[in-house]
Amino acid sequence: MLPLLGVCLAPARACLVYPLCRGGSLEDRLYRTPAALQRLRMLGFETPPPPLTAAARLRVLRDAARALHYLHTRSPMILHRDVSAGNILLDERGNGYLADVGLARTAEATAGGNGQVSHLSTQRIFGKPGYMDSIIMHDNQASQLTDGFALGVTLLVSLTGRGAVGLLNACDDALEEPDTAEGIAAADVGWSAAQAEELTRLVVGLAYERKKKRMPLAEALPRLEALAEAAGEVEETA
Repeated sequence: MLPLLGVCLAPARACLVYPLCRGGSLEDRLYRTPAALQRLRMLGFETPPPPLTAAARLRVLRDAARALHYLHTRSPMILHRDVSAGNILLDERGNGYLADVGLARTAEATAGGNGQVSHLSTQRIFGKPGYMDSIIMHDNQASQLTDGFALGVTLLVSLTGRGAVGLLNACDDALEEPDTAEGIAAADVGWSAAQAEELTRLVVGLAYERKKKRMPLAEALPRLEALAEAAGEVEETA
């Protein structure tokens, strides 16, 4: 999680103080649009940084997934409700931080559920296009599953280097047959066929399956950690 360093409550100067993440957002590092490169220049990049390697992307995704799992295992559970590539920040060493908790809320106890928290009822739509789970619109509820859905889309965005809106539909064939996922992986960043397949299987579990078949984040996290660790070992050897 991006740590909160301080606050100012003076009406004319109200603010929250966070560390400056000089690596920019994951979204800017992936898309590298003119606006993104301008923001990176403001952070100190004199020249456009090279594209993030597959290993670097996996490390950042692992860090963000760990942060989300941390929120979900608090008592009471905290739902982030706005996970996206734009809300994952990088420091100068390439470590990832889950940020922007403006929409985060504690979950509610389920009626008849022995006081266990599971979801948050909502009457309004929130989050970013492409990252919003249909469960939010159909059930008026945010939950671990809807946070997991947004993380799954973020994994797919990182694999493909493409925008989130319509991405699940655009990658439908690969999601149906993950062993073909190398075909949707961003070129020239070092994705192996095995990495692309495993990451796609995580996307399927988190964001593509029907509600009752979704993969819990607690199950997806060790697999993502294993992917990141293996990729780091290969990169060090190279």
